[in-house]
Amino acid sequence: MRALVLACALIAPAPLWAQPAAPFFEAAAPGEPRAARFLPMPVTRPFQVPQQSAPGVVVTAPVVAAPAALAPEAALTVASVAGSLGADNAPDSVRLSHYAFGAYQRGFYSTAFSVALRASADDDAAAAALIGRLYEEAKGVEQDLEKAAGWYAIAAGLGHAAANARLGSMLLRGEGVPKDAAKAADAFQAAADAGHGDAAYALAIMKLRGEGREASARTAFEAMTVAAKAGHAAAQHGLAVMYTEGQGTVPDDEAATRWFGKAAAQGDPTAAFLYAVRLLDGVGTTPDRVRAEPFLALAARSGRPEAMSLYARFLADGATDRAGEVEAVKWHLLARTAGVSDLYLDGFVGTRAQDVVDEGRARAQTFIGRRPARARDG
Repeated sequence: MRALVLACALIAPAPLWAQPAAPFFEAAAPGEPRAARFLPMPVTRPFQVPQQSAPGVVVTAPVVAAPAALAPEAALTVASVAGSLGADNAPDSVRLSHYAFGAYQRGFYSTAFSVALRASADDDAAAAALIGRLYEEAKGVEQDLEKAAGWYAIAAGLGHAAANARLGSMLLRGEGVPKDAAKAADAFQAAADAGHGDAAYALAIMKLRGEGREASARTAFEAMTVAAKAGHAAAQHGLAVMYTEGQGTVPDDEAATRWFGKAAAQGDPTAAFLYAVRLLDGVGTTPDRVRAEPFLALAARSGRPEAMSLYARFLADGATDRAGEVEAVKWHLLARTAGVSDLYLDGFVGTRAQDVVDEGRARAQTFIGRRPARARDG
């Protein structure tokens, strides 16, 4: 099976939040009291929660006042921030965990940790997920990947739609838990079923590789579709490739072009180049040079030699003034420096006025000097 033309490095350890997976603690039997599942902790005011040896906390009375670190009038802002970090997007009422997210957003990590612990006593999945994140990122507490994984597992078990994705990533890498591709796939599957794009993309790649799941282009295509529809740029690119090559589905140029376009619109330079080529050639769509130009320019500016060369020819073919000629010379010289030659463009440059060539060369040198060293080195 040919490798997909996409960045197949499985999910970076970015802040992912998700839903159910096999827990790393002894689950309570149905009807078993909460005390059997969580470590008892004393109630103190202000919130001074000592470090624990395992995830979980129980309080003996509900919290009725907002923590002193956050003013009550900040509640609406806190709720909006919570949505971006994994809490409910539009809660009916502000919960204690929303204050924890607000503290996190403001950099009050110790407060966020203490408040989230209190909120987790009420089986608040978002609070448990935040505690996992704090342990993972070493914010407000010492880094402890084992505890982070445990808290992600608790949040996942409570139905949180991205702790499962983060949990799957840790299982896949063996961070804080024994490395287990099958369990990682289970966690990604649960998160993908809830519409989590990162998890669905990870699951698709695992199914293509036969990692933790039997290799299957058909089921990989299904997972890739879920991720693409969730707005995941790499998945949109990958789905376009699968439509192009007929992996897990019948070849469909129109669908491929559409998904290349969606990935390109999110700034994917490779997808932008492929989309521009399809627009120029009329593959899966009506030929359209005007629509192709900005995507071709994006791909060229990303440093792709073939995109630079094609953009130079595009500009040379449509050059009607000196500025267009200078840009065409610039991109041709850059492409040739990167190892892509074009006799037609060599001839174009050879017939331009010397001042045009000199300015194009100067702009090429400026472009090389401004690009990050890593990009220049490939």
